[in-house]
Amino acid sequence: MWCSPERHGTLTSVFKNQVDWLPLESAGIRPTQGRTLAVMQVCGGSQSFNAVNALRVLGRWMRMVTVYTFRW
Repeated sequence: MWCSPERHGTLTSVFKNQVDWLPLESAGIRPTQGRTLAVMQVCGGSQSFNAVNALRVLGRWMRMVTVYTFRW
C-alpha cells in the first residue's frame, strides 16, 4: 500500500526518493511485476487527485496491479 499526501499538486519528494530505491530488474523481470498495489492519498482540504494519479502511473510503470483508495 502506497499512501502520500499531496504537496504542491503532486507527491512529496521523500516519497519519490523511496520509489527511486526500488529495484527495477532482477534476472530479466521486474520484482514488482504482477504484485498488487493499493494507492491512497490523504487530502488536507482540497479534493484533487494528482498525487493518487502519479502513484497510479508509477505502479503501472512497474507492472503492478493497481487498486485505488481515496481518503478525505
